[in-house]
Amino acid sequence: MSSAVQKPQINPTLEQHLLMVAGRERLRRILAFLAVAWTGVAIAAAVLLFINRSAATSIDAFVSNAWIWLGLAAGIVTIVAIGLAILTSKTVEQIAHRIERDFPELDSVLITALEQRNSTDQPLGFLQQDVIRRAVYHAYRNDWRTIVPGWQIFCSSGVALAGLLGLALGGITLLFVERPAADPSIHTFEEVKIATAPQYNASIVPGNTEIERGTSLLVLAQFEPDVPPTASLSFTSADGTERTVTMTRSLDDPVFAGRMLQVKEPLTYRVMFDDRTSEEFTVTVFDFPELVRGDADL
Repeated sequence: MSSAVQKPQINPTLEQHLLMVAGRERLRRILAFLAVAWTGVAIAAAVLLFINRSAATSIDAFVSNAWIWLGLAAGIVTIVAIGLAILTSKTVEQIAHRIERDFPELDSVLITALEQRNSTDQPLGFLQQDVIRRAVYHAYRNDWRTIVPGWQIFCSSGVALAGLLGLALGGITLLFVERPAADPSIHTFEEVKIATAPQYNASIVPGNTEIERGTSLLVLAQFEPDVPPTASLSFTSADGTERTVTMTRSLDDPVFAGRMLQVKEPLTYRVMFDDRTSEEFTVTVFDFPELVRGDADL
């Protein structure tokens, strides 16, 4: 059986110094990403507040739950920012090249020392160990962590803290924001209805009829499904004279009533409503037989 080949390892002391620099660089990137993310969400909260304060109409349906969406957005961008910062962090080899650039006196000693990997089968030689000792000695004499300036970490921390405070303030303000008065001249989509022509189906009573001469005639007009605001009764006598009377409505009943007093001759009538007219109906009159003489035997 063949044993698994062990991967050569970097010198632990040298690796520890490089990991300290890598951790400082990762912290700077995380703070910078969080500063951008939290500041962006805080600006979005400020925009929502500005829209709510200056809009001509109320957007209560959106603002009333905006703090929830703001919190969700903050959580998502925080996770994404930390993930991106970690995924894009520099490797140990990249950190070593960065140190070589900032400390030119190393003269590629660190890169060479990083390439010297220790294995159990073949220990490092004297020259290899000397290169590693020179790199470690330089790390003790010079703080490699200074390649990540402290002012960058401080500024990133300050911006991130300011963004977090602005985010929290915006969320609390949106939670307790006063709802603006709605403009009655502007309606929401739920309030808008498609305008349709009213449907007037009129039933006229008594229609064509015959009444005794000299009596009055009561005309009723019942509407469905829609009821016009007003209705009037127009009647025309045999000689062409036309008269119009206003019909009255009883409370909320869909019935209008109009009366013609002392009908003495045949006539026609019709009901007018909402620039429309019903069909024309005919009224005839009759006379009861007149008593000319009456005899009584006792």
